[in-house]
Amino acid sequence: MKLIEKNIFLNKIELLILSGSVLSPNYNIIEKISSKVNKIINDCGINDKVLIINRIFVLGLNDAGRRGFYGQNNDKFINRYFKGGHSLYFKNKNSNKSFMEENWLPYILKDKDLKVIDERNSNNIFLD
Repeated sequence: MKLIEKNIFLNKIELLILSGSVLSPNYNIIEKISSKVNKIINDCGINDKVLIINRIFVLGLNDAGRRGFYGQNNDKFINRYFKGGHSLYFKNKNSNKSFMEENWLPYILKDKDLKVIDERNSNNIFLD
């Protein structure tokens, strides 16, 4: 994120996809980088135990890739929540397509509106 904050890129970034982010949910991603990025997707694995361990034991790491960034979803930024852990993004979920083919390629290849996906349920004790 520091590279994007410091604006080392000559052109505005069209799409930034985060997955398993170790940033803090308090990191104000909208304020810090939205002027440099057109759309931001933060995909969260709600059962990502690696991020829980990071948050507890590694100074400076957190779990926005599990809990999401605080703030409102809008046409420029979205938190999406998927059942699964840290390897979620490398598995086939419900089809022959990989997670990346199903959930990232449509946004990379086409200028699609951001779609809310929320597979959390209220019985998950690790959800804040």
